[in-house]
Amino acid sequence: MEQLASRFNRCSLRDDAEHISNLAADLGEEGLQYLRTTVRGGPVPEAAEMVGLLSKLDPQAVEVFLPGRVKNFPRISQDRVVRQLSACGAPGRCRILLKLLDHVDPLVMPLVIDEIGVTADREALGRLMNIVDGDLPPGAGPFLRVRAAEALGRIHAPESVAALKRIVEAKKVFGWAHPQELRIAALQALQTLDPMWALGFLAKSGLSQADLTLAPLAMIGNSKFVRQRRHTRVRLQKPVVAFSVNLNQNCRMEIRTVSLAGGVATIDRHLPPGTPVQLKMQLGLRNLQATALLRDYRGQGMSFEIVDMSLEERGKLRRLLAENLSPASVSPAAHCPPRRTCPVV
Repeated sequence: MEQLASRFNRCSLRDDAEHISNLAADLGEEGLQYLRTTVRGGPVPEAAEMVGLLSKLDPQAVEVFLPGRVKNFPRISQDRVVRQLSACGAPGRCRILLKLLDHVDPLVMPLVIDEIGVTADREALGRLMNIVDGDLPPGAGPFLRVRAAEALGRIHAPESVAALKRIVEAKKVFGWAHPQELRIAALQALQTLDPMWALGFLAKSGLSQADLTLAPLAMIGNSKFVRQRRHTRVRLQKPVVAFSVNLNQNCRMEIRTVSLAGGVATIDRHLPPGTPVQLKMQLGLRNLQATALLRDYRGQGMSFEIVDMSLEERGKLRRLLAENLSPASVSPAAHCPPRRTCPVV
C-alpha cells in the first residue's frame, strides 16, 4: 500500500491517478483499513503521504481523522497534506479543506483557500464570503482576503456577487474603503460572474483595464493533468535579484519567470523544498518583499510559491509583471507539464 500511495502522489496525469486508486481499491478492506489507521494515528510523514489516496477511497475517514491531527503537524507536512488533497480530485475534498482551514499554519492557509476555489464547490461560499468581508482565521492577514475573492470567481455562484460588489463599491471620506489589490481581485471575479455590471462599473471604479489584465487563469474542467497553473507566468526582460532575510545562512536568487502566485529562480545554494523564505527583491531603487515557500527543483532553477505579502507589495509585483507583459513573455500553457511533482505557481 505504501508503494501505491507513493505512485499515486507522483502522478501528473489524471488517468494514471485513477488507475492507481483502482488498484488500491482492489486490495479490499484490509488495505483500506491500513490507510485509515495510518492517517488516524501513524507517524506524521507516513500519514501525510497516505491522505491523498485515502481521500480518494474513503473521504469520510479523512474528514473524521485529519482535522484533529493536522494542527500538530509541522508546516511542511501540513503543506504536503493540502497538496495531496488537491491532487487526488476526490469529490468530497472541499469539505475536508474547509475543516482544515482553522487548524493549519497561516502560511498554508492561502494554499487551502486556493484549492477550495479550484474544487468549484458551492459548499465553500459562506466561508469564502466571510473571509472576503474580513472574518479571517486566527493568524491570517489581508492576503487571504485576496485569495478568497479569487476563489469566489472560480466557483461561479451568483450568491457571491453582492459580497464582491460591496468590496469594489465601498467608499470612505477620502477614497475607497478597501485596498486596491482586494478591489482588483473582487472586480476580476465579477467579470466572470456579472460581466455586464463589471464593464459598466469599470469607468467609475478608479481602476484601469490594465489593472485587470493579470486575472486568475480559468481551470480546465476536463484537463488530463492533475494540477493546473493558477496565474499567468511572465518572463522578465531583466532578471530580478532577491535575497532571503530570515535564514541562518541567507541565499541569493535570480528570478527570471514569475507570476502573482510565485515563479522560478536560480538559487546559489541548496535548500530543501518546503523551506519558508522571506524575500527582498530589488527593483531598481525600490524593494519588494514577500514570504514564499520553496517548492521543487526544475533543471537549473527552483520554483517558489508566494504565501504572504502586504497588498501594497502585491501591487508592486502586479506593476512589474504588467511592465514585462507581452505575447512573447507569457508562458502559453495553463497546465503544469507532466513532471514528478508539479508546482502551480
